[in-house]
Amino acid sequence: MPDLTYLMNTDPAGTTNQFYTLARQYFVGAGSTVVDAPTKGQTIEGIFNDLKTKKTAQGTINIVSHAVGFGGIQGPITLAKQAAGRTTTIAHDMEDALANKTLAPPGPAIFAGPSHAV
Repeated sequence: MPDLTYLMNTDPAGTTNQFYTLARQYFVGAGSTVVDAPTKGQTIEGIFNDLKTKKTAQGTINIVSHAVGFGGIQGPITLAKQAAGRTTTIAHDMEDALANKTLAPPGPAIFAGPSHAV
């Protein structure tokens, strides 16, 4: 089964920083199935929702994102946070969402092995 790679965003028009373009080329070249970010950018919730629709175990799941300070990634955790203007996720956001059950992980059936558990 090929790797599955989610891009959290796209390169802004006219930018010289081709981070997402080059990442896409790399992962496609490596045989990964690449899921491009939606127009407003990807969220962790969006990734989880997409994984749930697959209804089959996945091998390696890559998430490609620019890093931000304090251990965060580019891309908000939920669609609601995105609508409220958030653009990043930090570890505390994930801990809160899982503890409060506001973001349900895709479940063990999606992950092919124990080392991939969420």
